[in-house]
Amino acid sequence: MHRNYFTLLHATQELDRKLRGAELVGIHSQARGEMTCSFTTGEGEELELVIFTRTPQISMFTRKGHHRRKRNSATLWSETAGLGIEAVSMHPADRQIRIDMEGGAWIALQIFAAKTAATLLSAEGKILKTFGRESSPPEAGAAEESIPERLRRMSESQELFMHHLEDNARLGRDPLSGLPGFDRGLQRELGRRTGEERDEKNRFGHFSAIARELLNPSPSVWTDAGGVPKFSILSGTPEAAVPQESVLEGLSAYSMATFSRIGTEGRMKAVRSALEGRLRKIQSELGSMDPAEMEQMARRQESFGHLLIASLFMERTDPGSITVMDIFRADTPDVEIPLQAELSLQENAARYFRKAAKSKNSLVAMEKRRSELLREESEVQESLRRSMEADSPRKTEAFIRAQREKGENAGNIGGGKPEKARNPFKTVRISQTATLLIGRNAAENEQLTFGYAKPDDIWLHARGASGSHCILKGSGPDHTDEILRAASIAAWHSAAKHSGLVPVIQALRRHIRRSRNLPAGQVVVEREKVLFVTPSKDGKE
Repeated sequence: MHRNYFTLLHATQELDRKLRGAELVGIHSQARGEMTCSFTTGEGEELELVIFTRTPQISMFTRKGHHRRKRNSATLWSETAGLGIEAVSMHPADRQIRIDMEGGAWIALQIFAAKTAATLLSAEGKILKTFGRESSPPEAGAAEESIPERLRRMSESQELFMHHLEDNARLGRDPLSGLPGFDRGLQRELGRRTGEERDEKNRFGHFSAIARELLNPSPSVWTDAGGVPKFSILSGTPEAAVPQESVLEGLSAYSMATFSRIGTEGRMKAVRSALEGRLRKIQSELGSMDPAEMEQMARRQESFGHLLIASLFMERTDPGSITVMDIFRADTPDVEIPLQAELSLQENAARYFRKAAKSKNSLVAMEKRRSELLREESEVQESLRRSMEADSPRKTEAFIRAQREKGENAGNIGGGKPEKARNPFKTVRISQTATLLIGRNAAENEQLTFGYAKPDDIWLHARGASGSHCILKGSGPDHTDEILRAASIAAWHSAAKHSGLVPVIQALRRHIRRSRNLPAGQVVVEREKVLFVTPSKDGKE
């Protein structure tokens, strides 16, 4: 229910507390259908609000730090840069979040059922810019009763609830449709709790309970039996649900889990595509093979050789061919045998014997290749069948791992250019864009730092203790939350892992150099910055 009115209402209230008095540093886009608003709060905290317009599975989420990449990033709505945030509010009767900025301009975030749109408006309400689909933001009437007020009033009055059910019945509509702020998901939840009960008092009791839960959220995130991430602010969640401190944190956790699922599905799609491409190539090659024709050609060439040997006494009237009687098959027409004019009949016979031998060898090779292709065709068809059975992220990841172990990954199964050799280092995914590589011994440390890392990669190492060289890729010096998480992992991979607080060196790779006086794996660091972190195996507290 990440797009439900009440989820967005509570998220808006939390955003208002965080962003009131904050500065809008800028707005940019790093991917199609993705818009990021970067803020610095009054307390100096860096925060981003990410809005998605390209997928119904994610609407928006927040994250700490500023994560803008230097490349492949487009600036949006530059006129908003540096403006202060005055308030963040929710439309009383629609899924629209309003961000008011100094000077009167404001941003409307419309979180609809399947899509999201962001619109920049002037103080007079004129649309200046739009990100996503074009639409005019709804206007809030001054005396309009809000959805929460309507829900609260109805949840406290069985009479109002009964009138609503009766009106729906009279109009031939679903009895539970049109309840304040109830989308189809909430209607189903109310129907599930009500079950077969038709006692109106009990039905009203379930409705009132859900209304109280909507107005007093208990955000949680979990994964259903099919591996699909779920988010809810209701208290009646599965036992495996993980409670969240706030609605915004819940939306972030849900969005990250959904990102992971989408990425897994994308990798599975690539693997399936590669398998299908390989299958087409196998079947095309099999279709071009004709062992029977190859065998017939070998017999014909050998027969021509024998017929020429049997006809050495004949006079050649045509240098390019000779017609002889077929001594191997009675009652058949004479055979015309093509010749090379510069060769004698005996030399032409020897040439045909050589060609026959070559054809027989080719036939053996063809049969061997055909057997290999038939076996591979069967394996690829079986892999495709198993790929259709991978109906959860866990099964999908297991399938992809199995394909990689067999060498049938999306990079080379299609028969194209071989993919780059996989790096040999331990790898930890820090975020959607950042990855931490960890050396496991002195040789790997040396290889990682001086053979694999790029000049602008971030180098991390516990200070004053032996440990792994760590390289953070896909991040930047201003991505504080990613660097701190990576630093805590670097501290874990050091001799100081059991300390409460560990100093960790942060530097760009270009500022790391070797010294002749130091053994392999030891370096000289220039322009270092020291971070104090708690060691953590995965970088999470």
